[in-house]
Amino acid sequence: MLQIEVMVLGRLLRAPKLIINRYFGGIKGFLIWLVILGVVILVFKSFLLRASRLLDSKTVDSGESLDDSAGGAFPHGPPGSMKDNWLFPDLESSATEKTNAKTGFKCDLEKPCEGNEYAYYVRSAIGKNIGPSICWNGDYIVSNTRRNWSRGLMVVVINDETKRLVEIKHFDTYLDDAAFVRYLKLVVADSHLILAASADEMSYNFHEDARAWMMRYGSKSISQVKFRDTFVILGQRGLASGSAIEKLVHRGSEQDFADPAEIKGCISIPVGPLKKIQVTKPQIGDRSSMMTGKELANCGLRHACGPNTFPVHMFTGKQKRSDAGPKICVNGKYVLAEGINDAGRGFNIAVIDPVEIEVIRVGHFDTYAEDSSHLEIFLEMITEGEIILAITYDDAARKLSDHAKHLLNELGSAQVQNMRFRDNWYFIGQKGVDGFVDREQLEYSGIRHEWPNVIDKRMCVPTKLQGFKIKPDPLTSKNPKRREFCTKYEGYDDFCDVNHMDELLAPAPLTDRALQGHVVFLTPIAVVIKDMTGKALQMLLDTILMQPGVDPKIVYVMHDKEHPDAGDMASVYGFHSVLLDSLETFPDYMNQGMDKIWSLFPKKSYVMMIEEAVVLSPDYLYFMAQILPMLKQDETLIGISAWNPNGYEGVSSNISLLYRIETIPGLAFLMKRTFYERKLKGRLKKCCRRRSWEVWKFSSGMEDYEMVVPDISRVQHLPVVQPSKLEAQLFNRKRVVNLEPRPELAGVRSIIADRYEEEIFRLIRDSKPMSMAHLKPCRQALAVNNPLLHLPGAGKVYVLYFNQRSSEDYTVVALLCKCSGLFFVEGVDPFGLHKGMLRFTLKNNVILFIGSASPYFVYKPPSTEPIGNEFFTGNER
Repeated sequence: MLQIEVMVLGRLLRAPKLIINRYFGGIKGFLIWLVILGVVILVFKSFLLRASRLLDSKTVDSGESLDDSAGGAFPHGPPGSMKDNWLFPDLESSATEKTNAKTGFKCDLEKPCEGNEYAYYVRSAIGKNIGPSICWNGDYIVSNTRRNWSRGLMVVVINDETKRLVEIKHFDTYLDDAAFVRYLKLVVADSHLILAASADEMSYNFHEDARAWMMRYGSKSISQVKFRDTFVILGQRGLASGSAIEKLVHRGSEQDFADPAEIKGCISIPVGPLKKIQVTKPQIGDRSSMMTGKELANCGLRHACGPNTFPVHMFTGKQKRSDAGPKICVNGKYVLAEGINDAGRGFNIAVIDPVEIEVIRVGHFDTYAEDSSHLEIFLEMITEGEIILAITYDDAARKLSDHAKHLLNELGSAQVQNMRFRDNWYFIGQKGVDGFVDREQLEYSGIRHEWPNVIDKRMCVPTKLQGFKIKPDPLTSKNPKRREFCTKYEGYDDFCDVNHMDELLAPAPLTDRALQGHVVFLTPIAVVIKDMTGKALQMLLDTILMQPGVDPKIVYVMHDKEHPDAGDMASVYGFHSVLLDSLETFPDYMNQGMDKIWSLFPKKSYVMMIEEAVVLSPDYLYFMAQILPMLKQDETLIGISAWNPNGYEGVSSNISLLYRIETIPGLAFLMKRTFYERKLKGRLKKCCRRRSWEVWKFSSGMEDYEMVVPDISRVQHLPVVQPSKLEAQLFNRKRVVNLEPRPELAGVRSIIADRYEEEIFRLIRDSKPMSMAHLKPCRQALAVNNPLLHLPGAGKVYVLYFNQRSSEDYTVVALLCKCSGLFFVEGVDPFGLHKGMLRFTLKNNVILFIGSASPYFVYKPPSTEPIGNEFFTGNER
């Protein structure tokens, strides 16, 4: 056995010898080869050590580390801190040489820096595999050994005051330069330094704005960087172009990569003269600063929107016309248009709160002239559930970044990535939508970039958008009831226009949660029609349906058999139709309609009556809702009128002011059941034989009952063709009607009887008597219905006392109404009286005309003489 083992060992020992002799010519040749191999390994190791520039440690100024979400491009998302970043492992704990072992000086410099100077070394990457190095004042912040680099640009930011590291950033400008532009533009502070080095390839998507912003840090050669060139820079924000320390090395025709670029040395700070960089900021409005433009009921829709939807008008503009720019209307108000919130070229965006259905932010971003950084930040601000309305104008694609397209894609856009120069685009999206939305359209400008088709959309937008996994087809809808109506009747050209034939008619949703369940939205509405059809009927029904919170199931359109179109149109709107007996006069129809609505709702405490030929203001129901609780507290209040007969232009100025008056003005009003049951039921033909706007006066024993009326009306009567003198005064003179959607009323509780008397007393107590100088123009009473009173200033209270021969004599106050611009028809008593007093506003002053038969006459100062009829004839003593 031992002999066999010795034989095997001998063969094993002979094998290496045979190999050495065969390949190296003997032992001597083998030893020479080993020496050469050792020298090569030593040289290569030395090269790697020099190229790596190991990082010793780094310090970050307290409170200056910036959130990476502001402009980084890390593949794993923004880190919580630097040491959490995949590019910077164990950054805080590692320790390597701060000075090179060979020179002993910071950043491997050949000589030390002066006391007020700082050492730097910046080298680009070498090919694909050896990363860049960035050293600042002895600290190797970026190095190959650290593996804290990636393709594109590595950027180190230094605070110019503390001279310490602020942040390390990476930007893959081979894919997109948007994050880099945004960082240099909006994140780096004034006068801070940047040290940047290229790695692999940085230029493929390094565009005009990125190069322009590098020039604002002192670069000049950045404009010449091409594919796989190498580039390094030490610049400072605010340096003039050409003042930075930089190096650009172009790639040779036979090279895969350019040779590394390198700069090193000592610098003092600032690097050179600095100029503060002014960043143009887009116009962004929030709730507190947002402008609103002209109001358009329901944004021009011919119907109100349904529950959980809101009306929108989006218009991309007609580029060949300077007066037809982009527009966005939401809930009846234009929030972006020419002269409103800076709407214009590029992107125009409104953001909607889906709960309150209110515009919370608007923004305009000129992505033809400016980069997308502000647009990106604006889009990133959108939170879960918020809705975005976006339109473009002129051109929005020239500087639109891929990141901005990605953000819009996340909001539901399927087409924004296809947008090219001068294309028109509209989009409605929502944060959190799953997939693509069905409210988007892209109109192409064509290969010659001629102007594309205009996009003009009016629609009801749901507060919760549906997403589709694939790009949805355009919206389609049918309205069979409307189509049927339009085949039966003529004279409804606008209502039956082919572009609107299939628009659905739905009630406006109630957006104010505090009013949900309010009795006003449970109160039946009776619309009485005698002769009105066509456009006027459509306008009235439109303004009812657009009242937020209206319930179509309790709206009754009452008409006679001669006008079946009124009933059929009511059905299209979702209202009920009630046939009335054919009668001779409108008061007969009104009385019949009132009896019918009460009988249809025997348990309701209130009803609303609306006459033909009127349109309602946007806040009609909201106005009623604010006052209605007072009717329950005050038995002397019988209802609420939406119309002020004296609400003319010039003498109606307070949108929140309410009065008590002794008559029912008509047109549109709410009435108590208790008053109807006690005083009107069975007596309507006797008390109310005239039109309500001719004033239904209360009969004897009803003097204590009053109505609430606004200073500014909430209903408008359409102009009358060939009017009587009374109709001309009431309906064909210019009036003031509220157009705001939700104005708040002031001092609603003050309309309760006792409090109202207290208010009148305070007004008289704080008033100034009208002097003869004020009244002198009233002698010129031939100038009918023009406000002639001369009242300087505003916010004052004026009182004028006048004589009466009896409590029914209003001759003097009628002439005062004539020269004040109030209602006046010879032989007709003034409208709007309360206990012998007429109250109104004129140039924001409160005016009180008090007659000698009024209980308020006792407050007349002894020195004040009341005026009589002789004042106007010139026969006074």
